[in-house]
Amino acid sequence: MESRKYALTHPQFRSEFYGKGYIWDYFRPTYACPHTIQAVGFGGGNGGGKWVCGLELYEGYSKSPDCVVYSFGAGGESSFEAELLQRTNCRIFVFDGTPSGKLGSEVTSLPLEMRSRISFVHVNIGALESNKSITLASAMKANNHHVIDILKVDIEGAEFDVIHQILDSQSTPPPFAQLAMEVHLDFEIPSKGRKSDFDDVVNLWEAMETKGLRGFHSGCNIVYGIGGPYKMFAIEYSFINVKRTSRIAPVVAQAILSTNG
Repeated sequence: MESRKYALTHPQFRSEFYGKGYIWDYFRPTYACPHTIQAVGFGGGNGGGKWVCGLELYEGYSKSPDCVVYSFGAGGESSFEAELLQRTNCRIFVFDGTPSGKLGSEVTSLPLEMRSRISFVHVNIGALESNKSITLASAMKANNHHVIDILKVDIEGAEFDVIHQILDSQSTPPPFAQLAMEVHLDFEIPSKGRKSDFDDVVNLWEAMETKGLRGFHSGCNIVYGIGGPYKMFAIEYSFINVKRTSRIAPVVAQAILSTNG
């Protein structure tokens, strides 16, 4: 990646002031969603929203019980999940084993019919199995799921370990049609015992591209992701899996491949 070579050979890129402000310019989404791109869950103003490609397709599947959403990380903020429950008939599975892990009032205040389609498990999705975490593969096996329509990841730096584990464990394309994920800079990576840096973002991005994930949208988390001038340490990214055929993805993936080559 030429941009990586440039960054590594320009000392000012590593500086506290410059690096965090412009690092994300090296990771721009380049794929076009062939449907609408809709903001989901931003109404609460708590920074929990994500961007979804073709939500109208999911609404079109509102009579089907087969739409499945997995959500890693809750922290008492559930605007994204609440809006999906209101606009689709998807079943949502939320995993969060942190002390603050729980469903927010955005969901708990919904009518019972909607709340009955969301499940919360007080356990982390991690890179390793333990008494505090399980892998995505184990969670899907327990729920008898083969493909996830939307995977949301907001786990405060642990995304580097978790996404690499998911990608490395799959000989086939990842088992989800879309990924909506917050990527964190200068957050602790559990397996490394240090904070995430530019190289970690590069390696994650390249690994995702290799497995067929193509970014179609990005945006700074303006609520919690800005630490001062030019210090944007949390960016929301959304990806489409162009190699995975699923209940929703065939229309999306084939349209993208035909327009992007």
